[in-house]
Amino acid sequence: MSVALAADHVGVFFCTVHDEAGELVEATQEPVAFLAGHKQVVPGLEAALLGKEAGSSFDITLSPADAYGEHNGRPPLRVHRRDLPKDQVLEKGRAIWVPTPKGEARAYVVDVKGAWVTLDGNHPLSGRTLRFQGVLIRVREATSEEKTHGHAHGMDGVAHDH
Repeated sequence: MSVALAADHVGVFFCTVHDEAGELVEATQEPVAFLAGHKQVVPGLEAALLGKEAGSSFDITLSPADAYGEHNGRPPLRVHRRDLPKDQVLEKGRAIWVPTPKGEARAYVVDVKGAWVTLDGNHPLSGRTLRFQGVLIRVREATSEEKTHGHAHGMDGVAHDH
């Protein structure tokens, strides 16, 4: 019996992402597993996948608001490594958590040069209209541990890294 993707279910998909000019910006190499209803994929993609069953194809174009958000207009910030948490992996393109006066915030590493790291609070794909094309290859009910943790533990519910 087929199961439709709903909140607290795990969806597994492959997809490609193209920008407005048709340029490929991302392509999954491995299947992506996510726990529906827990903000693990961009909102427009999740909304398009809800109610679909395994084997369903999708081809959707999302505005910035439904994808990675609007660009906030703030320029990247250059900070010294010593001002960042020691356990963060600082490599270009990586999302990290940084301390701010209002608590932790996510930032993206733009550049690393010696003791200096350039960070941007905008996702690299923010402000862009994107086309997502792919196939939902699996839908299953989430395990109780996945629901408690708030994320999928891989395609079969057994992989776990955090």
